[in-house]
Amino acid sequence: MAKRSTKAEGAPAARRRIAAFMCRACAGKGLEESVRRALGGKFEVDVVRLVCSGQLRTGFLLAALEGGADAAVLFACPEDGCRYGKGSGASLARIEKARRLLESLGISGGRIGRFETSAMAPAGLDGPLAEFASKVEALGALRRPPAPAAEPDGGGDGG
Repeated sequence: MAKRSTKAEGAPAARRRIAAFMCRACAGKGLEESVRRALGGKFEVDVVRLVCSGQLRTGFLLAALEGGADAAVLFACPEDGCRYGKGSGASLARIEKARRLLESLGISGGRIGRFETSAMAPAGLDGPLAEFASKVEALGALRRPPAPAAEPDGGGDGG
């Protein structure tokens, strides 16, 4: 018996995705353009703007991966340059926590990246972003368990 494929014949492979969380204070127009230039050839980039990187919660990173991203990356101000004081340091702790959680599930923590930048110097990210993209590419697509089957008729008790 021939194996059935769920992919349509001749359909292009789905593009891989990276969720890019950006601190508004350091994300000038040039940052998003730099990120799309560095990652856009290999990945679809979903940008999420934050007022401060300190707003980033561990759950946001995990939800991005659960929602279809193969990796998530945060662009934050330098720790000593956070407009709100401790936002950049707080986001670093949350990134580390998310990495540990992924590792405990058998998923590489390397799927989550963090880069310090400023609105004045996004061009310096091209090399590090290319390196991050290569790491994520080498990890392959993030495998997710299949969604549970829906119960017929809403799963009532039949009465």
